[in-house]
Amino acid sequence: NGIHMESGDGNFTVHLRGRVFFDMDWADSDAPLIDSDEGVAENHVGFASARLGIEGRIFKNGIYKAEFDFADDEVDLKDVYVGLSQVGPGDLLFGHMKSPYGLNWMTSSRFIAFTTRSNSASAFGRGRDSGISWFGNFTESKKVHLGIGTFFTADNTGSASGNGGWGFSFRVAGLAIENADKDMILEI
Repeated sequence: NGIHMESGDGNFTVHLRGRVFFDMDWADSDAPLIDSDEGVAENHVGFASARLGIEGRIFKNGIYKAEFDFADDEVDLKDVYVGLSQVGPGDLLFGHMKSPYGLNWMTSSRFIAFTTRSNSASAFGRGRDSGISWFGNFTESKKVHLGIGTFFTADNTGSASGNGGWGFSFRVAGLAIENADKDMILEI
């Protein structure tokens, strides 16, 4: 869970976080492929990505997060924002973050079922952009979740320019089935 620090009065917290994606693949090509024009499948070993970040709280309801991805000889911003928690039943965020779009896109890459996201999430998801969003639970039972935001299309450094590019996105999700004993949920 990384390194956690907290001030004596509990007003300030810091959580240092990080992860590494290390990939290996091995292919054993048959002799006919080696001699063909198709080429030979190559073996690969290496770091796909390394992430470092920091997140925490300032006083009772100030929140912040800054996470950077080191991959392909580049440094990309992931989530870099400040915000206020407990704005109504949710959090109000300002900065560079995921726009609310689909379960596959909103789930952290640490927890998706496969190595990469689905093609639909990659093709239709907005990615991370710079803007303002609010994420929260709509009911006391916390079974209905709402995410809403307006974003300016930004690159992987969080930069955006021009007169256009603003977008609006939202996501409403409901917890239809929850069975904690079997670690099973169904979200719609």
